[in-house]
Amino acid sequence: GNILFKLNDFDEAIKYYKKIIVLEPFNESSSMNLIEVLNFLGRYDELKKEVNRILKIYPDAPHFKKYLREK
Repeated sequence: GNILFKLNDFDEAIKYYKKIIVLEPFNESSSMNLIEVLNFLGRYDELKKEVNRILKIYPDAPHFKKYLREK
């Protein structure tokens, strides 16, 4: 996913991050990467959905909560 992001292939990067999240739903790094790409693209509805999902797992994670305050 990160390589695809650096190559500006954002849709493919999103697909890979989502695949990792399905396989490893507790993977904070993949969730943060997905959130960052969605934020970069302005896809705020999808971003909020992922933030809310990960906050159910890590409710006290300020690095995720900040995305709900920003948009």
